[in-house]
Amino acid sequence: MNGASGAGRRWRRWAVLPAVLLSCAGCALTVGGAPAATPVPVLSAAQTVRQSLLNLAEAGVLHYHGSLVNPNHKTIDLDISVTATGEAGGSISAGGQQGALVLVDGTLYVDAPAQFWSALAGDPGSQAEAVDSRWVRVPSVAIGVDLGSVLRPASLGATLARHVDRGNTAPPANVVATKVNGAKAIAIPIGNGTVFVAAAAPHGVLHVDVPADLGGATTVSLDVADVSASEAGIYQNIDQQAQQLQTVVDTAVNIQQGSQTWGACTANACSVVVTFTNAGATATKVIVQGRWTGDGQPTGTCQAVVGPVAPGRPMTATCTNNTPQWTSFFNHAHVTTGQHPYEVDWTAEALATPPDLTSLTAAATAATTPATRDAKRTSGPAFVYVIDFQDQAGHPHVWKYGVTDSRSWQDYAGDELTACRSASRTSCSVDLVTTAANRPSADALASTLVAAAGGNAGCPPGQWVDCPGTTP
Repeated sequence: MNGASGAGRRWRRWAVLPAVLLSCAGCALTVGGAPAATPVPVLSAAQTVRQSLLNLAEAGVLHYHGSLVNPNHKTIDLDISVTATGEAGGSISAGGQQGALVLVDGTLYVDAPAQFWSALAGDPGSQAEAVDSRWVRVPSVAIGVDLGSVLRPASLGATLARHVDRGNTAPPANVVATKVNGAKAIAIPIGNGTVFVAAAAPHGVLHVDVPADLGGATTVSLDVADVSASEAGIYQNIDQQAQQLQTVVDTAVNIQQGSQTWGACTANACSVVVTFTNAGATATKVIVQGRWTGDGQPTGTCQAVVGPVAPGRPMTATCTNNTPQWTSFFNHAHVTTGQHPYEVDWTAEALATPPDLTSLTAAATAATTPATRDAKRTSGPAFVYVIDFQDQAGHPHVWKYGVTDSRSWQDYAGDELTACRSASRTSCSVDLVTTAANRPSADALASTLVAAAGGNAGCPPGQWVDCPGTTP
């Protein structure tokens, strides 16, 4: 064959060449017979779900809605969004009680009513009241899953892909279809679990059932949706919630409650002096909170922060109620005949060190600032690439845009060419679009490119990320 088309030249960039090349001047090689076309590959169900999980791994943000069972055998419901950089925000429920959730800098925080904490711990005691409607630092063992690590898109995609049975050569068409939230889907086994993907291309992941292997949690059952198109707003919401994390209770540090004595009480204020001991292993600030009642009715609150308190050291704190409710109760008691008892229910809790929000705030800003398109840039850490396919006339069209943190982006993206050829029934090639200084700006550029590319439901035919309309 004398020469090659433009498509052929692009494809050969990924061909494996022999180690020794023979050359000569002024000579030609003639091959007899007719040229044979390369057969169009037909993906198996296993290959299809692996491509689906690769697409899932590239999401800038995934939304999860479902449940799991924690190591304490309590069912926990989640309705959260997890970013590619490991932050999360949303809601968490236990025993029918819902709380707010935010995950920043690798640490999980929850603000929930006392009934939530009682249900989570299986303990109706006063400890739950102490953290009622307060932000609390929650160790991942309490949930059973490190949400920012395990449910980060790249981590979940890679974990599930490892369990796909590569020996399953049956085509997707042979898999009995089912329905997931009204969408036609096919179920592919992954170890002892199941991944449900859309029956129609690009076969986006709709739901995962994982009995185990996601940490200490069991019976993990989650609806999955790509919400990368809303990435900037999600980062901003998480950032706004995280600004509240300046006085977070750390229940992992044991503060032993002591005695109390009354301080001065006037119409303007009333104080209680409490003692406690830091029974933990490190110095910590301690917050004392009191809920006051008079004549059996709420009469205000008090709060005091002291420390850092050294390990093993006893400490006192004065908690003063100077609320209008106290003044009203005091004045009423002094003009009304009879006994008017009042009391305070107080707790002393360790305070967690506030998280460093520098990276989160920077990510929220970067998510609104798309990276500059420049194929000559080759330094990472985030790489934006494009896979093209050729139409019947040899014209290139976008099959998919992708984002990866892998420096071996050529090999990573090259593994998708089989899926592209199977879907387009023609030749496919990969090119670098640009590199970006951070993941959110790379995602922002990809989102912009996808929106401009057009195609099926306004998206390229192989695109799942940034294309909510591609799941029928």
